[in-house]
Amino acid sequence: MKRRVPDEDESATGALRSAGSSRSIEQLALFTCAMAGDGAGALLEGLRPRVAPLAARMALAHNAQSSKVRHSQLAAAFAPPPDVEARVRTLASRLSPALREAFWRALPPYLRPQDTARGVTAQTAPSVRAWAARLARECTR
Repeated sequence: MKRRVPDEDESATGALRSAGSSRSIEQLALFTCAMAGDGAGALLEGLRPRVAPLAARMALAHNAQSSKVRHSQLAAAFAPPPDVEARVRTLASRLSPALREAFWRALPPYLRPQDTARGVTAQTAPSVRAWAARLARECTR
């Protein structure tokens, strides 16, 4: 059975699957454009050879948009999911008191309840703080 040779776009898609998700590459391209502007292409050339051309094309396309469109793309790519508050409350209700307190501390300020203004207690173990930070990252993706 003869194998079909993939075209250029299919090769790029395959490279993305092996190197990471397309969303991650797009986010990296958007962030690089926001921080470096027109110099983003040069920075993105340092990525893996199979991913760099796709990221550079994404950056070029992003920089070609109007300022309004670029801002909306950045907001959509990096904004927390719409159900983040419900997810945070649900997860917090299932945690032990010590882990819940560390979890609240690990969240960004706009997601914390107002009664968490107290300082972090010295009794919170580093492993509990690390686990809480991981939970906060995963919950807010």
